[in-house]
Amino acid sequence: MQAANTETGELLGTSRKILADQMPLSISLALAEKYKGYQLDDVVTELTYSSVTRYYVTVTNAKQALRLKCFTDGVIQVESKVKK
Repeated sequence: MQAANTETGELLGTSRKILADQMPLSISLALAEKYKGYQLDDVVTELTYSSVTRYYVTVTNAKQALRLKCFTDGVIQVESKVKK
């Protein structure tokens, strides 16, 4: 686990690596529905900042790799896209 603090020691946020199956069910269901045919990386980055937790995950298929930012309410945003 890593933490970011202000110069005065106030906690700004934390990040850690977790297994994909440790993500909230809402995210797992949203990924399964929206990204059928994609392979999900086994390791996910969980980032908490300003009391909001996000999960960064990479999914790949034969044509591209997508870096996704996922929120606990199931909202998914594409952060980056790389063609193979």
